[in-house]
Amino acid sequence: MKAPSPIRRLRLVGAICFAFLPWAASAATAAPKTEHVFLITVDGLRWQELFSGADPALLTKEAGGIKEDATMARLRSAYWRET
Repeated sequence: MKAPSPIRRLRLVGAICFAFLPWAASAATAAPKTEHVFLITVDGLRWQELFSGADPALLTKEAGGIKEDATMARLRSAYWRET
């Protein structure tokens, strides 16, 4: 048995796509229904830090475990402000 020619394969794929066209069009125009809402959380992020920045009490060697002064200064400039 001979393998089908590339033109014949292309016609077959086109016919299959054309057959599913009405189904795809109706699925695209259907009104979406919200069934589930996903809540994504970040482990280790406190809501206070989200709205007001890093806690200055935790940006210390003792409480925060920051070992180098340069790292502490970089963290303070990036994540903490007076207001």
